Amino acid sequence: MTHTVTLEEVLAAVWARHTAGGAPEWMHGLGASDTRRRLGRAVAARWLGLAAHTESGGGRVRSTVRLDPEEAVALQRWLGGPGWDVVRDLSRTARTMKDETVATLRAGGVTVTPRDVGSWALGVVGAFHWRHGRYPTVADLAETADRYQASSHREGPLRTLRLERPAFDAVADPEWDRVWPKDRAAAPPSAVGLGLGRAERPPMYGRTGDWQAGTDRPVHLRYRRYFDNRSRIAAPGVAPERHITRRYLGGDPSVIVVEELRRAAAPLGLAVTGHVAGVTAVANALRPNPRRALVRDVDGVGLLAAWSEAADPLPVGPDPDLTRAVAAFAVEWTANTDLAEVLELDAASLGRAVARRVWHRLHGREVEWDTPVDRAGLVRELRGAFQRHLLEYDEPPDGPPQPAVSSAADRSPDEPPAAAADLTEAQQRTFGVLGLDPRTPRMTAMMLDGDEAGWRQLYSEIVAGLDGALSADAVFDFMHDLPEAS
Repeated sequence: MTHTVTLEEVLAAVWARHTAGGAPEWMHGLGASDTRRRLGRAVAARWLGLAAHTESGGGRVRSTVRLDPEEAVALQRWLGGPGWDVVRDLSRTARTMKDETVATLRAGGVTVTPRDVGSWALGVVGAFHWRHGRYPTVADLAETADRYQASSHREGPLRTLRLERPAFDAVADPEWDRVWPKDRAAAPPSAVGLGLGRAERPPMYGRTGDWQAGTDRPVHLRYRRYFDNRSRIAAPGVAPERHITRRYLGGDPSVIVVEELRRAAAPLGLAVTGHVAGVTAVANALRPNPRRALVRDVDGVGLLAAWSEAADPLPVGPDPDLTRAVAAFAVEWTANTDLAEVLELDAASLGRAVARRVWHRLHGREVEWDTPVDRAGLVRELRGAFQRHLLEYDEPPDGPPQPAVSSAADRSPDEPPAAAADLTEAQQRTFGVLGLDPRTPRMTAMMLDGDEAGWRQLYSEIVAGLDGALSADAVFDFMHDLPEAS
């Protein structure tokens, strides 16, 4: 069997070599990890000609695209030479875009985090190069920048309510155990049984934050969705006052934390009974064996349309008609779409991927609007799940999800709070010192405000004399390297 290498493995090797002595100046303010994920993947995909097989609606490339050895070596050599120049020049464009956007938004009174804007700019610049094969001009990116700024103006006041980690912990740690049902493991529906996750209780913290994680998405990353720059201006039949950018303003920031904790503790991590019933029907419909028996030669498109047009509200329990319609639609779609040829997913994995995507979208709906979808809206989300982003799906490993950093509520009684499962010895030493130093909050504020020279100088003073301390770039990446919430 021929050994293959993932795209991420190639990129990690290239980035490790080029940043061994610290990230170059042109990465400052963007971060090595964000530059690799948001820009490096796109540059590599363009050079490899992978767009036809890896493009998704969000303009992202799967990190797990597999390359044969010759391809991997050729890509690594190119990225080590002329390809690195492409990454550098595109990064400079992204940094300029970030700086100008941050300045414009702040001048308009909008609270923004430079690193978040930088991640967005890297993605925009990378996606443009991937699709068009050239460097973008200001005019090329103007419309995208205008949309981002308009969205930020809507969401800027909301972001002032986002609690940073210590304040979030103070609310979440005591509340989480209180709201989590003691009999959840025995009470249906089961997220594990439906293939939506690997554990019934999600971790409080972790890095499995994209849609593929399903109900394993950490609670803190679910909370962060409230402040994502992705809001829509309107939803069919819903008053604007019920949008997230309106309904929390002027209130207590802890209300948002408690609301998400209660949602996470509800069945399948959704607060709306009709959403739970809809996801359950989708997951059950896509189980491989009954799906084939139920829907041979059935018009799935027609069944779904008839179900969506019915005047009844969303179901609150099992809905055989919806289950049958979804199963028939999946069989039709698999037989007739060109996308199915490149998915490399068996029927069971495809079912889990679609169900997790629907769960992710409905969770986002509950966060953004306090009104549930109707039948037509549920069908729109279902049909939208059968799209190119399925190419991003990778079957998760066996066993429960491992949190990257535990909260007090997720630790065993004899586990010391500072001992996070994925911390290396150097990280434990460094963050142990940072956690005890009274200057750390000021350093963090300087980092978030984009004061590059200031926070780096203060960090060097804090860890002076500490053997084996992390580099400033490593600390920056560790504190900001969270997955995208799409």
